[in-house]
Amino acid sequence: MISSIQEINQLECPVCFNQELSSPQFVYTSCCFQKICNVCDQIFKDCVHCRAQLGDLRIRFGDDSFDMKNSSFLRLLPGSHTVKSVIQTVKQFFPLVETKLTCPLSIRLLNHKGYWIPYYEGEITNKDQYYLQNMRLPHHSFTNSEMESWIVALLMSDKFLTTNPLTKEEIHKKCNSYAARISSSVLSQEQINLRIESLVERGYCEFDEKTNTYKYLD
Repeated sequence: MISSIQEINQLECPVCFNQELSSPQFVYTSCCFQKICNVCDQIFKDCVHCRAQLGDLRIRFGDDSFDMKNSSFLRLLPGSHTVKSVIQTVKQFFPLVETKLTCPLSIRLLNHKGYWIPYYEGEITNKDQYYLQNMRLPHHSFTNSEMESWIVALLMSDKFLTTNPLTKEEIHKKCNSYAARISSSVLSQEQINLRIESLVERGYCEFDEKTNTYKYLD
C-alpha cells in the first residue's frame, strides 16, 4: 500500500497536483532537473523550482526509443545548443562516470520523411524535433538490470573507486548515490541484497567470508 502511494506521488505534478497524467509525460528542466506536467510547462517561462529562465527547446526522451506515449521532455535553458552540449548537460543527472552507460547517449532528429535519423553534430534548433536515446524516464522504477549494472561496475572497479571494502552496506550506499542522480526513489538494502545474490548465483561475483566483502569474477 505504501509503495502504491509513493508511486502516485512521484507521478504527481508539483504545480497543479494532477495525478491523472496520460502516459505519464513530464517536462524536466535542465537547470535543476525538476519535473512538471506538460500542461503547466506551457504556462511558465521561468523554472518553478529555482526561478531560472527557461528556453523553448524541448528534447524528447524515454526508456524505449520512439515510444511517443511513454516519453518525457527535457526543456533546455536559453542559449546555443549542440549535440555535445546537450549530452554534457544530461550527464550531470546520470549516475557517476564509473557506472558506465550500457549504450552511450545519442540524439536523433526527425527528418522530413518522418523518420528518426542519427544526429551527431551541428546546432540544435527549436524548430526541429529531437529524441535523446538511452535516457531513462527518471520517474520510472529502477529495473533489476540497472541496479545490477551499477553493482557489477562497482565490483569491477573496486580498487579504483573506494578505499572501503565492498560489503553489502557499502554497495547499497554507493548504488543510492547513483540512484539519487536520476530519481527521487530510494533503494532499500533488501533490493540490493537480492541483486547481489542473483549476481552470485549467475557467477558474476563471489562472497569472501574472511573479509565479508564481494569480489568480481573475471
